[in-house]
Amino acid sequence: MRWSASTALVLLFAPTPAHAEAAGAHAHHSHAAISLGGVHVDGATGASIGADVATRFAAHVAIVALIDVARVHATTHLLAATGIAVYPWRRLSVTAAVGWEHAPGHDALALRAAAGYAVPLGPTTVGPTVAIDRAGGATAVVGAMAVGIGF
Repeated sequence: MRWSASTALVLLFAPTPAHAEAAGAHAHHSHAAISLGGVHVDGATGASIGADVATRFAAHVAIVALIDVARVHATTHLLAATGIAVYPWRRLSVTAAVGWEHAPGHDALALRAAAGYAVPLGPTTVGPTVAIDRAGGATAVVGAMAVGIGF
């Protein structure tokens, strides 16, 4: 059987029994956010903008897809990754992701470890995120403020 991208998206964002059982544990099945911040790598600092979407498949576990664009060393670096987020306490998230970094002159496997806290403000959330990325022999530290919405 051949799976299409639309079928995969429907399955990814469809409500699950685990979500229904844990309705009191969190308000939404999925959450999307945009983050603005900075990145520090190899002695240089630059701007960073990112977006991510997380879909819970259990009360405290979600699948995450993210994209991050940073401007460092006069070049633009693009990171695309997917991983798992765990919610150990309230709206605290801890994420581990693997993906690919693309920059002029190199492409490399990328690993991301991140933590964030989402403070609810009406229908949205706002909160800090910190990530450590490892790609192509370099380590980057990313700090940002994220604004998101559940759905």
